[in-house]
Amino acid sequence: MSSHRAALQLRCTKHGCLAAIPIIIVGCGASAMPPASTAASAKHALIAAPCAGTPANPEASGSGYARVFIQAAQVVSSDLHHPLGSWLAEHPVTTPSVASFIGAGDVPTTVPWTHCLDAACDSSEPWKLTVTPALPVRASEPVLLTLQLQRDQETAGRTQSKTLETRNQQPVVVNLDGPAEESVLSLVVTPYLIGDDEDLHRLAECRSRSAALTSHRLSQASSSRAPSDRNRSRSSAPNDSGDSPTHAARPGT
Repeated sequence: MSSHRAALQLRCTKHGCLAAIPIIIVGCGASAMPPASTAASAKHALIAAPCAGTPANPEASGSGYARVFIQAAQVVSSDLHHPLGSWLAEHPVTTPSVASFIGAGDVPTTVPWTHCLDAACDSSEPWKLTVTPALPVRASEPVLLTLQLQRDQETAGRTQSKTLETRNQQPVVVNLDGPAEESVLSLVVTPYLIGDDEDLHRLAECRSRSAALTSHRLSQASSSRAPSDRNRSRSSAPNDSGDSPTHAARPGT
């Protein structure tokens, strides 16, 4: 018997991902999960944005929550604030690579991952990211995520595994092993527990608001810089007599 699942679909371009849009997927079991959305380009964005009231039911029926929405983002390490807390919810950071997908409890979910080697992602490698979540019965309880990062089979088979303990909507920074040049980037993973299809719709709305807020704040920052840029241009421009404004002609010369 088929079941209806609500899923999140992100439309991505080389400039990043647009707002999430809820769609309905028809299928059975874990195979009904939608493909991951990925983006790889240096851009500023709000990540780990909270979504109030999700999940709507603070306690799942049966053995626990069945699904979790996961956001994994490579972030320029110098952008991060310590302690992290809720700081990311208010401060856009440079995110050269982001993957967002839905996973099922105790089921490994593998998605393609663009592993950036520098802040601008001018150099990258094709990897695969596998996440196996252990989901709680109550939303207030810990969420366990087993992560495995592995180079694509076409490249050398370097693999890293990490087990993370966090909570619903709480981002966690993953320390990856690698060359010194890769230390400029950190991996931030945020889980969002899903109780039912309405939770998915709320997540879609939250991510849409987050994208709009990011755009507004970046626009404000750009506008605030513009007057100072114009002032610098005026101060460096020659005056009508051809003299530099900082070297006025002396009287009698």
